[in-house]
Amino acid sequence: MDINFYPDSSFKLTEAYRYGLEVGEKLKKEIKGRACGFAHDYGLLAQTVFYSGDGNYVETGTLFGASALVAALTKRKFGIAGKIYCVDPFNGYYGAGNNDMSGIIPTVSVLLENARKYGVQNYITPVPHKSVPYPKELNDITFSMAYIDGNHWKDWPTQDFKAYSKTTSNFVMFDNYDFKHPAVVNGTEYAVSQPEWRIAHVSSISFILQRNPKITDPHAWAGGN
Repeated sequence: MDINFYPDSSFKLTEAYRYGLEVGEKLKKEIKGRACGFAHDYGLLAQTVFYSGDGNYVETGTLFGASALVAALTKRKFGIAGKIYCVDPFNGYYGAGNNDMSGIIPTVSVLLENARKYGVQNYITPVPHKSVPYPKELNDITFSMAYIDGNHWKDWPTQDFKAYSKTTSNFVMFDNYDFKHPAVVNGTEYAVSQPEWRIAHVSSISFILQRNPKITDPHAWAGGN
């Protein structure tokens, strides 16, 4: 697939996106448990990991690890340094002891089993904790990218953004940006109201922001209106 973009596009889809598509399709067929996303969104996740560059990645809401595996595999594929931190209670699906619709309870052991299957277990660090309050295990860690995919209700997406954007240097990506998840929409609206964060890309259910991108106006001239 060859995707051409206007030369000044702020978020081009490159080889990393195509790799994410491939990995996402593979995970949906092979992962233990369930991979919830669509190939396009996994492609966008891989592209964002690529653009974020060296540095740690953190996500809120891991389930069985599909997004974490896409991030880890992308880092390995393109030689990008950094660990993958997975913040999730790991004790059930929206409640302790609850099976996911796959019939499996999301746990740390299932996440690590999936990571070992793809040889990326050394990238993955589970953080068995609700995303807010901010886990003390992360107090001394900074990130180049944060992926917000935890609790989609009430003000959790906004609280996740507030907590994790503070220690994130390059990109924040929201999952489930659609009009069936008003709390996610509210979270993105809060995020774009912060002057250091600018919208980089929105499509499907992915909403991606970049921190302090370089913005120039080559058309400006001193005598203009």
